[in-house]
Amino acid sequence: SQPIDAWHRPLVDAAAADVLLILGDWERAAVHAENGWTTSGAGSAVWAPRFAMLSIVIAVEQTLDAMARQETVDIHGTIERLQERIDTIEPARGGVRSPPLTVDGNAHLAYARASLTRLTGAEPDTWAVAADAFEQIADTWFVLSARLGEAEAAVATGETARAATALQEAQRHASALKALPLLDAIAALARQSRLSLEAPPPAVMTKHSMDELGLTPREAEVLALVAVGHTNREIGESLYISEKTASVHVSNILRKLSVTSRVDAAAIAQRLSDG
Repeated sequence: SQPIDAWHRPLVDAAAADVLLILGDWERAAVHAENGWTTSGAGSAVWAPRFAMLSIVIAVEQTLDAMARQETVDIHGTIERLQERIDTIEPARGGVRSPPLTVDGNAHLAYARASLTRLTGAEPDTWAVAADAFEQIADTWFVLSARLGEAEAAVATGETARAATALQEAQRHASALKALPLLDAIAALARQSRLSLEAPPPAVMTKHSMDELGLTPREAEVLALVAVGHTNREIGESLYISEKTASVHVSNILRKLSVTSRVDAAAIAQRLSDG
């Protein structure tokens, strides 16, 4: 094999860590994630968030495995160490101005924060933020991984309707992607939590419900598609509008419903449906 130059090194480490993470090979994935962090991550607005995310996801998995084996784990020390890694790349942290993050960097950092909540306590909203951030850069795998994390956290907090909606959305898109590891994880969580993967019928709202929520007829149509897990792109294709226009409609709907996530909006739509 040929030596890898400094420019290609982070690409190789990131790709290897990604693949090994999907395969569940935490030990080898950790080697590449840590190598990327130490050789490329420091001070890089592009690589620091990605390698922080990878190293945190892997460390969380290793910690949870160790806890499952009833091994002695310094959980507080682990959380502190991983949080410090996030803190080093957050812009304007502690009064020190850090380089602004890219859109990709923001998504990776959001996923890192969400992953850490698997040790600190279930936070469905943090996972929803990560899913929305990855949707902006059209990274379907991590969108679905974050939705799965949202569903798992929602189960833990007793938000079963939210968990079911997030699982159904993840399952529908993972099936289209033929993402077998994700489908296996989705099915396992559905079995453990006794949630159905069958999507509910499309929500059809009455005029009274629309008026009560202050929604326009077009927003009601968009909300019905949100309720069955459609992305902004799919909403645009269904209603013959641009993805950007669909995104504006979704933002307006979330504001009018006083919710922060699409899953919460979908739950409201299903509750008020006459179908």
